[in-house]
Amino acid sequence: MSQAPSRPHTKYRALAGVVLAASVLAATLMAQSEALSEDLGHTVFALATSKRWVSANAGTSAPKARPAPADQIVVTVGSDSNVVFRLGLGDLELSRPIVSRDGRRFVFAKTERAGAKAIRRLWLANADGSGLRPLVELHGVGNPIPGALIGRPIAAWAPDHRRLAIAEPLRDDVRANTLRILEADTNEKLAALEMPAWASAITPQAWSSDGRYIVSYRSDTERLALIDTTTGAIRDLGPGTHPAWSPDGRSIVAWLPSSRSRLRGDYIVLDAQTGFRRTSPEIRGDGPRGSGWSLASLDGAPDGPPLWLPDSRHILFAREKDGSVWVVDSDSWRAAPMPPSVLAYSWGGRP
Repeated sequence: MSQAPSRPHTKYRALAGVVLAASVLAATLMAQSEALSEDLGHTVFALATSKRWVSANAGTSAPKARPAPADQIVVTVGSDSNVVFRLGLGDLELSRPIVSRDGRRFVFAKTERAGAKAIRRLWLANADGSGLRPLVELHGVGNPIPGALIGRPIAAWAPDHRRLAIAEPLRDDVRANTLRILEADTNEKLAALEMPAWASAITPQAWSSDGRYIVSYRSDTERLALIDTTTGAIRDLGPGTHPAWSPDGRSIVAWLPSSRSRLRGDYIVLDAQTGFRRTSPEIRGDGPRGSGWSLASLDGAPDGPPLWLPDSRHILFAREKDGSVWVVDSDSWRAAPMPPSVLAYSWGGRP
């Protein structure tokens, strides 16, 4: 008995169907992944709006000018943005502001004319722009460029919202490796603590939640250090730069440059509750890069330090390459882009 003739294309059709189904599934999963990634950014943006968290940045009154001058400070509370300060006659340069942890006030630096010379001072204001007054005069001005955006003050608000740590020389105290603690309400200098080296610096989120410790870093050796503001003792915390302490005091996130290049690296986490045990979470994301990526694979280093949001869960960082702002969920270590209107310079507010 003869067999029925075989159909040579049947198995290929079946295989093609499997491939097609797999492709559809992969595309669906990728789309879902991209949606989840985008949802994270929009969810955090909605959270910041509903909680009325406070952010601040230097802006311009002439956006079409080339170059556009940095001549005003914009404070955003929730979704409401207002210009709360503008440079006046005799003012030359402006820095980005640093918002207190409770979001009620901020400090910034500006260069101004004082007779025949220029000086640079640190100023204090409430979040609505009221109560503007100078705090201290900083050391060194250089050659001022009217309308230029200057570096943010090397300063950090304490969790009591009264004290400021300042890690740059003052006009009347030019020591480079000194951390000064200032009472913002009275301008009283409470302490002058030795820092690990002349190249030491702090970020705006340097204080522990109990107001006793400050985490710093050395830009020359790229190592972290813990400073006890009560005793002055210094403890080495190992490699890393640009550390930021979470508002709840549990974790420090820092940038760990690659041994091959400072432009590459990844974030590390130090657990303050277990003697600063170090972990290296793999921060991953989906969406614009297609099939997924890790932070270590991104081109270029972050633009400035990481920044904890008031909920002590979400972390913002800006990409140096294109200035885009990303958010990281420290529970899942997933990353996603934030809406273009969000900036990653200074935030405050209640959790």
